[in-house]
Amino acid sequence: MDNSRNILFAPLINKHHMNYRRPGNSDIKVSPLCLGMMSYGAPSWQPWVLDKSEAKTVVKLALNNGINFFDISDFYSYGASEEGLGDAVQGLCRREELVISTKGGMPVRHFSARSNRNICPKRSQRSTSP
Repeated sequence: MDNSRNILFAPLINKHHMNYRRPGNSDIKVSPLCLGMMSYGAPSWQPWVLDKSEAKTVVKLALNNGINFFDISDFYSYGASEEGLGDAVQGLCRREELVISTKGGMPVRHFSARSNRNICPKRSQRSTSP
């Protein structure tokens, strides 16, 4: 790896000083900063999207700086963005340390009707109706 990129792995914020929030009365610890994953996944989806290996670099930087909140959607890069986040966090933290937000409502045509039903029955009805 090019030494000029190693700076990305040095913490910029001391994660012990991150002012985490607790939603409501929950025990969940959420960083006030969220990393949106729309720009990472498959460049074939949109020309400005960075590939999954580049996502790993950015996710590692976020985790090193105490960011544990990620925004994702199965629509981003037709699911490659979700896979990229999963691959990136593997071995870096435990799943229960992450807060992952998602959204629904867009028809998901890249999945089969059967897998769509497994994800969300109402979404499946909408995406398969004319």
